[in-house]
Amino acid sequence: MNDSGALQGRHALVTGGGRGIGASIVRSLVSCGARVSMLGRTAATLQALAAELKSSGAQTFCATADVSKRESVDAAFAAARTLFGPIEILINNAGQAISAPITKRDDALWERLLAINLSGTYFGMQAALPYVDLMWVGILTFIIGLILSSAFSAIVVFAQELMPGNVGAVSGLFFGFAFGIGGIGAAVLGGLADSHGIEFVYRICAFLPLLGMVAAFLPNIEHRKPH
Repeated sequence: MNDSGALQGRHALVTGGGRGIGASIVRSLVSCGARVSMLGRTAATLQALAAELKSSGAQTFCATADVSKRESVDAAFAAARTLFGPIEILINNAGQAISAPITKRDDALWERLLAINLSGTYFGMQAALPYVDLMWVGILTFIIGLILSSAFSAIVVFAQELMPGNVGAVSGLFFGFAFGIGGIGAAVLGGLADSHGIEFVYRICAFLPLLGMVAAFLPNIEHRKPH
């Protein structure tokens, strides 16, 4: 990445940014004009990189954090936002890989790898997402909508088992229902954003996928199929 000024003034945060690939990402972001927050486990490593970049006029922030712990991630992200404002670019680079036969890995090691590589990524995304700018909100909304829309074919197939020979009715019913609920939801969430703030709305939306559990109450169509 060598497009000088392409990210001028944008706030980027890189986890595992003190060495290796993370340090290379930090240098690339700085070369493009971004203000970069670096998270890592070793303060001395982060500070050494910050000192190296300072000579070129780079704006950087260092914070030690354990990405496997939510409170550590939240504290580091909050400090970064206090200095540079909303986090517009997030690079979840922190990770750990230990090469060993599966028979030699105990539960503690397995849980540690999951905590760093999976939970760490999740904690970072959750801490940054409520603060992404409008452009990224639109991009993420499009992706989420595409995923939801991909379920339409499965819904129609399932409904056809319940209402054979009514493709048009089933399609119209489910699309109409989806758009109607979407409109109501937008109005309700908009009201909550006005009264409680946008961060409160994001936190509520984080739990909406749990509504998928109502699928357990859908009728069993197996007994309808002829044997």
